[in-house]
Amino acid sequence: MEQRKEKDKDVDEIIPGTDMTCQELNKRVLSQLKEHQLVPGQQQKGDREQQQVLDGSRLLKRREKQEENALKKSVTFRDSDLVHFAQESSLPPTDKSLDVDSGTGLSDSEFDAMFRDIHRDQGVNTDSSLLFYHSAGLGERPPWKYWRNDPSPDMSSLRSSGGGSGGGSGVAGGHGPFRETALQAPLEARDQRKSPYIVEWTSPSFRYVDSSAKHNYSNTVEKCLHTPHPPHSGVPEFTTDTSYRIPMTRPPTEDEKEEARRQYKRFHHIKRQMAWQERLANENHMKSLMQDGHRERVQAQIKREQERQQQEQVMIQKAREAKKKISEELRKHIENNQQREKEREEKRIDALRQRRERRETIEAQRQKEMDEITERREQIRRQHSAARSNAVTNQLNEQDAKAAALDKQHHSAKIQRINHFSKLEDQAQAKKDLRIAVSDQHLALYRSQIFA
Repeated sequence: MEQRKEKDKDVDEIIPGTDMTCQELNKRVLSQLKEHQLVPGQQQKGDREQQQVLDGSRLLKRREKQEENALKKSVTFRDSDLVHFAQESSLPPTDKSLDVDSGTGLSDSEFDAMFRDIHRDQGVNTDSSLLFYHSAGLGERPPWKYWRNDPSPDMSSLRSSGGGSGGGSGVAGGHGPFRETALQAPLEARDQRKSPYIVEWTSPSFRYVDSSAKHNYSNTVEKCLHTPHPPHSGVPEFTTDTSYRIPMTRPPTEDEKEEARRQYKRFHHIKRQMAWQERLANENHMKSLMQDGHRERVQAQIKREQERQQQEQVMIQKAREAKKKISEELRKHIENNQQREKEREEKRIDALRQRRERRETIEAQRQKEMDEITERREQIRRQHSAARSNAVTNQLNEQDAKAAALDKQHHSAKIQRINHFSKLEDQAQAKKDLRIAVSDQHLALYRSQIFA
């Protein structure tokens, strides 16, 4: 039983979609964090000389960052994107159409290709207060609150992607910070034998909903209304741009990295601005459609209300005529009822008078009988009272005679007791006197014997 309880406890602690428990995942995360803290110390010797050369060539030196701040960043940059922007920034200015004010460091064709597959994700406003279109837009866009004061990526990741002394382009044993905001567990922590969705049998015919993902499905209506694009022919697009890219044979410098980082931020800033404007346009379009639909519904409701009022007027007229007929019938019926009630009331009054007279006769006869009965009862009561008084008098006389005889007997007995006890006292006194005289004689005899 204890083993079964332990197994059930282990199964309950396993993270859904993986074969790891929370303790194992925490241990793995701690090990990754320790490795992340140890790796920059190994690469520090190889990068120190390069950093000194780059710092010596710059007039304004940037402040040194602690390597522990890499774990606190809320925004991370991919090394491949930074290298891509660094390669583009290394091209001559004649091959690119740069716009310093807007911050776009890409050509027009590349700019269009990047924004061609932007997915829109906006919710449908279902609040009843938004059915009426009051303003042309939502106003100023709220500020982006997820950037830090210094959103630049970690320098250790750029050093590991720069190739170092060997000139490689991949990550040489570097580990990035652990992302706690990841929607799914890391690949090494997943159980590949289980399906990522909570289903018993998987099928490619259905699109399953990921219950652990942190997103909603508010863009479902927009996807249904969206016109699908024609399929791609697969033929590569030919552009008139004859510029060619110079392969990078050296690691990017700090200025190139800074420029690539700046281009990366500008690109995402413009991307967010365009997505926001597109969202505002779609929202305005949806509001106009809702306003037209609301206007049509109001007009239809007004028309139905007018028809209903006309029908109500006709029904009211018919009801009035029917009420008149019913009132006439009710009046006749009420008059007949009143006449019938009047006759019934007269009959009731006659019956009450006759019943009262009969009741008075019966009451007089009953009163006479009651008086006779009362007088006869009074005579009987007097006779019984006289008999009771005589009996009580005789009983009292007998009791007085008995009490007198008893008192006399008690008095004689008391006198006898007194005489008896007085005789006893006299006898006792005589015996006492005799005893005293005898004792005196004995004393005199004893004295005579002593003195003789």
